[in-house]
Amino acid sequence: MLLVALYPYKVTRLYTIPNYVMKDTATKIGPLLTLVFAASIQQGRAPSNWKLVHVTEVFKKGDRRNPAY
Repeated sequence: MLLVALYPYKVTRLYTIPNYVMKDTATKIGPLLTLVFAASIQQGRAPSNWKLVHVTEVFKKGDRRNPAY
């Protein structure tokens, strides 16, 4: 289960569940999350807030002005 492999001390956003909580409760919430995601896929629908995304690029190396890097 991927929830068990989470790094518990990684910082999460304010509106999300902290990693240490998800890791500690993985055996309880994992099956429930599986049901929610499976139902969403089966119905072909997803909650509108699941469709929102905020993409931010993170500079790692190379020339910041050259998008090819």
